[in-house]
Amino acid sequence: MKKIIATILGVLALASASQAQAAASRCPDYYVNPNTTITVSSWTFNVTEGATESVNLCRSLRVHKLYIQAEGYYHDAYAQVIVNGNVKGTLYVPGRDPSYVVTVEEETSSIQIQNLRGGTFKIRNITAVVSESGDGMGAGPNPGPCRGNSCSQFPNYAHTQMGQISSRVIWLVNSLEGYTNYRTYGEYLLPIRKAAAEALAIAEARGDTSLSARTYYEKLLNTLDAAAPYIDNAFEVDYAFNLATELMSKREYIRRILQ
Repeated sequence: MKKIIATILGVLALASASQAQAAASRCPDYYVNPNTTITVSSWTFNVTEGATESVNLCRSLRVHKLYIQAEGYYHDAYAQVIVNGNVKGTLYVPGRDPSYVVTVEEETSSIQIQNLRGGTFKIRNITAVVSESGDGMGAGPNPGPCRGNSCSQFPNYAHTQMGQISSRVIWLVNSLEGYTNYRTYGEYLLPIRKAAAEALAIAEARGDTSLSARTYYEKLLNTLDAAAPYIDNAFEVDYAFNLATELMSKREYIRRILQ
């Protein structure tokens, strides 16, 4: 009997080693191009109430965004995503929900998911958009450094009033992306981002007072008005409150300019 038990334990040990090797083999051991999407976790694991689970990257990479698929058990759960000790996003996990988008813009070798309350939930899949450490290619809340005469300190390069407002709106949308899901992002935030990019480009090319540019500014205002339900919901999320408040302020500032 002891021999049989020893044999079984040996087989389990070999299986665990094989799984570890398989997981390691999925890590990119090559230089990744900027904004490359990789699979961080393709296996399902549970996060119990009050627990924190750590997901290791194969090595230190600059993570721009995370796409997380989660599913609750019986009860709704509330969790947060932590990178380098900083909370990057919150998760509300009902019985089933679309993927969550979490903006990170930090260099890290691991990601923590902490279950705050509401019961156990499972993580079905995690993918990440990454670049090599030190690339500084991201255009999110913590953009890369200036290089020579080119500076990516978004939104500081805009010179016109509407250009600066539009650029700031883009920054706010990028930051709020971590507090939404695919459906609400596509319905509310993506139209704002597109309209703000057009308004920024037109303002910098034609100026604030150009009559031909007014249409683009009105389009941006309309997309911000259409996003009122999302902004109202974002007020209920602690980490998104300041971002939503500023986005609403920018909306009313644009309205005043156009009057």
